[in-house]
Amino acid sequence: MSDALLVLADGSVFHGRRVGAAGRADGEVVFNTSMTGYQEMLTDPSYAGQLLTLTYPLIGNYGVDAAVEESGKIQPAGLIVHEASAIASHIRSQGLLQQYLEARGVVAIDGVDTRAVTRIRFGVPSSGAAVTVSVPFVRPTSSGSCCEAAQAGVRASAPSAAAASRNGCRARTIHCHGG
Repeated sequence: MSDALLVLADGSVFHGRRVGAAGRADGEVVFNTSMTGYQEMLTDPSYAGQLLTLTYPLIGNYGVDAAVEESGKIQPAGLIVHEASAIASHIRSQGLLQQYLEARGVVAIDGVDTRAVTRIRFGVPSSGAAVTVSVPFVRPTSSGSCCEAAQAGVRASAPSAAAASRNGCRARTIHCHGG
């Protein structure tokens, strides 16, 4: 079930699942290709206000541990992963990544092809994006709809802010009823 969207500034739309707090996060999409160290990355001040995309396909498998934090809070505005692990297997784990993100109010999405996001992002300098999860959707008011594009899958057309507004969708974030 898709309850989250990642919408890139070029209009690309990725459907996924909420694995953090409900809400919206806007920011520049940045990447890290490390296989480990996700908690250190999340608390690294150099990622402040950005949308951190982790390209390794499974994140969260060893859980979270307060002893490895780089700062006292999560720094990125949002997190984008391919798969967030539903189990924590490390002996020092104090909980699951999803619980950690939700408790700290961080918007996060999984189920995203992070390789595709990376390819798109490297084609557009300083690409902005929005991650939205579990918020009310808006029905389009006309048929030239950005919402239809969002339902069509990963690569949607890129409506301008004015066109998105005319079609009943919020600019850069596309919300639709699934039914």
